[in-house]
Amino acid sequence: MFFTTVLRSQTSSINHVKTVWERMSKNGFNGLFTLDIITSDSKSGTITARFLVDKNHANMYETLHGGSIASLVDIAGSLAIASKKTTDYTGVSTDLSVSYVKGVKLGETVTIISKMQSNGKTLAYTTTEFLNDDNEVVAFGSHTKFIKKR
Repeated sequence: MFFTTVLRSQTSSINHVKTVWERMSKNGFNGLFTLDIITSDSKSGTITARFLVDKNHANMYETLHGGSIASLVDIAGSLAIASKKTTDYTGVSTDLSVSYVKGVKLGETVTIISKMQSNGKTLAYTTTEFLNDDNEVVAFGSHTKFIKKR
């Protein structure tokens, strides 16, 4: 029974996160990114997604552009928040930090793991890791969002 409940919770969470992502990516800047959301765990507030680096997200050296990584920290952090909540509202950014460790070439796929570390009445904190196909960290970031609705 416990396993069935956990499975149902995870299925519900991933469906909710995919719905939020659909709404986020329909308009504006987020629509420039295509994410394959693989897992979502409402208990831990973690999502996992895959991202294929294409020419629209690369710099002149044909590697994943740092601005694209920063945007993905924002997007993935928002989806981690969505995995924990039943609302579509994921807040607005107040702080974002990224560390770039290693380049990712055009045509390579990156695994993105984002987790909501903590949330209170007004702020939520997320961390995001980017892994290459060899499971090496290529970048990581943190993101703070104001989540209180007015």
